[in-house]
Amino acid sequence: MTGGTTGTGGQAAGGLPPSPTATAADGGYRYTYALAEGYAINLGAHDPDHQRTTGEWTTQNFAWSGKDANGEDYLGIKGFPDSVTLLAPGADSSHQACRNSPRANGDPSAGGLGAGKRFCVFPGGFDALVTVVSNTATPGGSGGVLTLDVVVWE
Repeated sequence: MTGGTTGTGGQAAGGLPPSPTATAADGGYRYTYALAEGYAINLGAHDPDHQRTTGEWTTQNFAWSGKDANGEDYLGIKGFPDSVTLLAPGADSSHQACRNSPRANGDPSAGGLGAGKRFCVFPGGFDALVTVVSNTATPGGSGGVLTLDVVVWE
C-alpha cells in the first residue's frame, strides 16, 4: 500500500497536521482529514494522525484503498452495513439527522466517493458525520487522497 505523494498517509488540507479541535454547532468536534490511499484511521480519535495504520485494525474503523478500474472506491467501515446510513439530499448535517436516518440504507462508495457525498457512521462509542471534500484517486491508479470533513459526537 502507498502513503500517497507526501508519504505521510494523512494530513490536514494545505499540508498542516490534522486538528480535530473545531467545535460543531450541535456539540461535536469537527476536523478535515486528507486520507492517503491504503490507510485506515479511527474517525473518533483525538490525536493528529487518528491512529492511522496500513496494518491490522486495532482501534481503526474507517479505511480507503483508492478506486478500482471501474471507478468504484474501496471503502471499509467497521460494522458495515449496519453501522452506516446515507443522508438524504437536503437533510441537515446534524447529529439528529444522522440518528434519525435509517441504518443500512446504502453503500456510501456506490457510484464513487465524490465531493459532497455525506454519510453517518456508528462504529460504537461515538457517531460521526462524514462529508467527502475531494477525491483525487483515478480508476485503477494509485496515490490518491480522499479529503474528508468529519464531525464526531461522543
